Amino acid sequence: MPSEEVLPTGALRDMVTALHQLWRAAGMPSTRSVSIEIRKRNDLPDTVSHEVIAMLLRGGGLVKWQKFECVVRQLADWSVGGTHTADTTVREFHHLWLRAFDEGQTPAEGVRPAAVETRTGSRAAASVPAGALDAAGDQPQAAQSLVHNLPSRNARFCGRNDSLQQIGVLLASTTDPVVIHGLGGVGKTHLALEYAHRHQGEYALIWWIPAGDESGLRRSVRDLADRLGLRIGRDLNHVVRVVVTHLESTSERWLLIFDNLEDEVIVDHALPAAGGDVLITTRNQGFPRGEPLAVSPFARPESVEFLERASGHISSAEANRVSELVGDLPLALAQVADVQAVTAMPWARYISLFDGHVGELLRDHRSEDHAGLAASLDLTFRRLAGNSPGALFLLEVLAHLGPAPVAVALLRNGRSGRLTPALARCLNDPRQLRRAVNELVRVGLVGLEADQGRVTMHRLVRDHARQGWGATHEARGRENARAVLTAADPGPADDERTWGLHALIAPHIRATELVSVPTVEAQQLILRQSRYLYQSGDYVASATLSQEASDAWAAVNSASDRIDDFMAQAARHRANALRALGEYEESREVTRQTLERLRGDGAFGPDHEVTLVVASSAGADLRIAGEYSAALEMERDTLERTRRAWGSEHAAVLKVQANLAVSLRLFGDFDAALNHDQDVLAKASRLGELDGLGVNTVHSWQLNLAWDLYGLGRFDEMLAQASQAWSNLDPGLRPGHVLPLLAGRTVAVALRCLGRPEAAEASRRSYENHLNSWGADHERSLAASISHVNSLRAQARFGEAWSLAVDVQDTYRRRFGWRHPVTAASSVVLAGTLRGLGRSREAQELDEPAFHDLTSILGSDHPLHRGRCQWAGVRPARDGVDRRRAIAGGTPRTVRPIDMANTRSPPPAAPTQLW
Repeated sequence: MPSEEVLPTGALRDMVTALHQLWRAAGMPSTRSVSIEIRKRNDLPDTVSHEVIAMLLRGGGLVKWQKFECVVRQLADWSVGGTHTADTTVREFHHLWLRAFDEGQTPAEGVRPAAVETRTGSRAAASVPAGALDAAGDQPQAAQSLVHNLPSRNARFCGRNDSLQQIGVLLASTTDPVVIHGLGGVGKTHLALEYAHRHQGEYALIWWIPAGDESGLRRSVRDLADRLGLRIGRDLNHVVRVVVTHLESTSERWLLIFDNLEDEVIVDHALPAAGGDVLITTRNQGFPRGEPLAVSPFARPESVEFLERASGHISSAEANRVSELVGDLPLALAQVADVQAVTAMPWARYISLFDGHVGELLRDHRSEDHAGLAASLDLTFRRLAGNSPGALFLLEVLAHLGPAPVAVALLRNGRSGRLTPALARCLNDPRQLRRAVNELVRVGLVGLEADQGRVTMHRLVRDHARQGWGATHEARGRENARAVLTAADPGPADDERTWGLHALIAPHIRATELVSVPTVEAQQLILRQSRYLYQSGDYVASATLSQEASDAWAAVNSASDRIDDFMAQAARHRANALRALGEYEESREVTRQTLERLRGDGAFGPDHEVTLVVASSAGADLRIAGEYSAALEMERDTLERTRRAWGSEHAAVLKVQANLAVSLRLFGDFDAALNHDQDVLAKASRLGELDGLGVNTVHSWQLNLAWDLYGLGRFDEMLAQASQAWSNLDPGLRPGHVLPLLAGRTVAVALRCLGRPEAAEASRRSYENHLNSWGADHERSLAASISHVNSLRAQARFGEAWSLAVDVQDTYRRRFGWRHPVTAASSVVLAGTLRGLGRSREAQELDEPAFHDLTSILGSDHPLHRGRCQWAGVRPARDGVDRRRAIAGGTPRTVRPIDMANTRSPPPAAPTQLW
């Protein structure tokens, strides 16, 4: 979906939003497949190219109505769920199309029709999913300004009036969460959902958060951040902190609902301390926090009322008997009513069969709490096996995927896997897939989020379908689920275009135990998932998955103690994630051990491509540790070996060469760094994206070159280079992406060095954007803070500069230790602010230990050390005599104030500096 910054407000956004909902309900098919299918049909008025369909989905404008109708009809024909005809769907979209036209959007090739023609015939039922047209004016007035992601309301909800009233009383009387707890299937989720729908007029924000796992919780909070327009970076932990802080400080009333929470630890960091209301649903009756609200099965009158409303022809006696058999469990009552409605079996006959099966289950010592539900599910499974085998196989797959909603797009993209033939036929035919999903919905085994194109399954139904119907079904479902996931693998996660499908796969990796599958396809998917989680900012999940994979794959090789390609890559991904989390020592140790094993393994050795990739990571670890000479030596050796392996013009070689330029820049050899960066960019322009170089990688190299020019004092060229890189960035990069932040800071520093009046505002924006995106403790934010201190000093705002410099120095000491180049650099910057305040003695007290630290860390001959000593007012010893001089104002012309800069390319994950 295009970002709100790209689309204008009004009818075009409404139309694109509805089209995306219909596209998701259709399984998110590729634009090319939609175009091909339209071309095959002879009942549509036109053909549509895949380029035009892609343009419509990204909100590029209108096309003539005949073409738009073709797209809508095809997607409606493929969509899962919906109660309206395709003609109704077309009419609703025509309404949106006309509104966009009236607001000034000009369709290509055509004029506005006065009305829409409809077609009738034996077309399968489809519609714009529920809620898709809310923005067009059909939304209830009370919810017009409400920001929410609430699932659809349960139309069959009944009873629970006392519980609903009690929720309101508890929320009004406490700032703690209200914890709704009870047995599985008792209706906790629907109770919370009903409360939210009934009271939505009282809130400005209601957000539904699936809390079954920590990664899913963090991603839901990121979605909320996007809806709130918060400019937040990639680190999901930081995203959660920023959203919580925003909710605690806003004056608007909000409601958060954490659904299916079992582990209280994962929600600790996501609970605002004040400012709104929180509901939690959980099966944990001993949940250790909040105000508890126990939910029991229905009272018998509520059970009878539910059945009588669900089935108008059931007698009170029959309803009472069914309620007794299922223990008044709401989930079981709903499932029984759905199956009876589909089969049209007389209630007396159904009760007889049901009664006997419940007795069998109890005799087999099955749980009495859920025996009625198990009996109903068994009867339903047997009916599917006889009447709808495709639906049964699909149910088995859904049961073996994770508890998160399953996107229809995931099923469609997994259709090429090694599947049971009946399941393969179902997934390869959109119409069969729709029928199978609708059959499962009709008998109450799954729910359907039609506007999101996702299928849901209650945990009890899932557990029974996995384990309660025999080993054959369990094994088949597990293997089919794994085959769907591996076949849906969209490829390397460095390409952001694959992230959408990777996100659909992510919630189901652990449930299918894919790390234990010893196939190349499964291991490749695990590695790509680890990389995707890292790239999308879920560093904790990336580190965890990589560790699980490493352990599982090491167990297979335990007899020989060998390391293989997949184990090495898993270790590298784990080290990257740990580095991003600030766990620098652990990251370095993981990389060191992996590199040592690879170099000593006869199947790899020091020149193997996997070894060289890990060696490049080891160079980054040395830079983080402040061991610049060792890093430079490592990068030179790695570059020489990669060139021997792949030649001088290969994407992998250019990445190593760019890292070498980083080390040269840190070492103060800006001329050599510039030569390497210019060579890298020249070769990259000849290779292009098809050779494994993403456009973001090239842009980061352009900004590295700008910092080379900074070190050489060529500020006009630095500004030109940084401005060009900034203008070339993809406007679709999400807020907080590292490249716009780095580009903005580079431009701000160049403006300051040139004495331009706009430098102060550019520096302020850069500093604030970094804090909003990464938090004050992140190494990128620390670098931006140093740059802003220098900007404040240039404006003679020494008091503000001193306050910020104190915080930065303290953070560097805490994160990287006292004896580290970046810590010494922050001391020099702080000393400069003190000198501006006239506190020369205090400045000298900071300068001297910084001088000695730089001497011992870098050596007295290090060019950066010599320049810093001059700038700080300390001269190296000559003839055994220390000579120091304080510089009252300005700096030597050949020495720049310290600015921390990025030193990994592409996006850095290490504390770095340019002196």
